[in-house]
Amino acid sequence: MKTIEQKSEYTFFYKDADCDVNKKISINVENESISAILKKILPGSKWVVENKKIILMPAQENKQKVQENGKLQTIKGTITDNNGEALIGVNVTVQGTTIGMISDIDGNFSLDVPVGKSLLFSYVGYMPQTVKIGNNKIINVTMQEDSKTLEEIVIVGYGTQKKVNLTGAISSIDSKVLESRPLTNLGQGLQGLIPNLQITNNGGGRPGSTSSYNVRGYTSLSGGGPLVLVDGVQMDPNQINPSDVESVTVLKDASSAAIYGGRAAYGVVLITTKKGKKNAPMRFNYSYDYSITRPTRLPDLVNSLQFVDMYRAAAESGRLSGGPAGSETYTDLDIEKIKNYMANPTLENAVYVDPNNPNQYRYCGNTNWTKEMYPGTAPQQ
Repeated sequence: MKTIEQKSEYTFFYKDADCDVNKKISINVENESISAILKKILPGSKWVVENKKIILMPAQENKQKVQENGKLQTIKGTITDNNGEALIGVNVTVQGTTIGMISDIDGNFSLDVPVGKSLLFSYVGYMPQTVKIGNNKIINVTMQEDSKTLEEIVIVGYGTQKKVNLTGAISSIDSKVLESRPLTNLGQGLQGLIPNLQITNNGGGRPGSTSSYNVRGYTSLSGGGPLVLVDGVQMDPNQINPSDVESVTVLKDASSAAIYGGRAAYGVVLITTKKGKKNAPMRFNYSYDYSITRPTRLPDLVNSLQFVDMYRAAAESGRLSGGPAGSETYTDLDIEKIKNYMANPTLENAVYVDPNNPNQYRYCGNTNWTKEMYPGTAPQQ
């Protein structure tokens, strides 16, 4: 059969279980019709030839064996799609058995079925259907397309396309994936979700840091990055609120250059934001994140007296060595006032009037400002 398909315009339709495709038959024919050739290579088999299509009709199982389960009845019918077009090669089987056949060129089928059984109709790209026979002898079936796999819309270039018609190297995710993650940056949400899209945090993980995007690994000696478009306009993805994103599509192969030119040499990232839909009911989404933070470790700081002693020693060392001597001059009176405050830490002992400037106060308290600014835990939302 493979030789006939290779050397002619005919195509075979059959079920693997009903035909031994590995069996080799040698014949020598010249100027004979396809029917004559099929009779030689498929003796005893039923087949239909129409419009360059050869449909092998499987022989039903031994009726005597089937009759052990009850009386047989012949069921006929036609299988079509939503548009009324006949479907060729639909699998029609008796549920729970190996009895079955495929529809012919006109979508017709005829099958001997035990009474009380059900027929299962299955076809690639369509949802399987189970039909209870009952007293019906004619069953016409309309197959429904599997919209979950064929009707999925993917953003490609300047428009959209059904996934069933997609040929380029494209990956995409929708907003449902991003909504399941607590995010402050779109790059955080895309990490690990799209193959060949590498997200690098530019700030080493610090809060508020941005992300850089890379498609297919190393770019060039002079660097480079993918073209990022938000609703068709070039934009920095770090400025987008992740909650506003409807879908993210990454164009990875050279087909993107056919649309965007040389700027797409390192790939294209297409971001589509959420929009209102015609005749759709009003929807309101609310998300709230609340957490409590605290420092993992706080340094032990010197007190006021220790600070002044070290500052004066460093200033004296700078003057002797010709280096910087410091901008502040601490006196013996400052040390005396600091000791007085530490012995009696009251508000009036925290400052005193500068003897050299009566309009200015000098601070001599001992406040741990780190402890005051970070008292323990703080809410974050």
